[in-house]
Amino acid sequence: MYNTGAFVQGAVAFAFGFLIYAEKTNVFIGLSYALRFVEGIAEAMAWGAIISILMKVYPNQVTTVMSFTEMCFGAGYMLGKTPSTSSRTTTGATSI
Repeated sequence: MYNTGAFVQGAVAFAFGFLIYAEKTNVFIGLSYALRFVEGIAEAMAWGAIISILMKVYPNQVTTVMSFTEMCFGAGYMLGKTPSTSSRTTTGATSI
């Protein structure tokens, strides 16, 4: 399930790049919502598989595994945008 979830997440991220070619606003919004829906399902698949794998590997430390995993994901969501934003600011890159 992890492999499937990870593959679908990558495919959806790739498909998001082609949304700029949607000429009508309704098509763009519809495809955006549909892709985000599929991405959410894929992320839930991968997340559930990751937790299951970690609990199987560390059966006596379930609470530690859960808290550490949540902490790492939270830190990634919180700090992930900082390098991207600072590099775009310093290079002068703009969005399409």
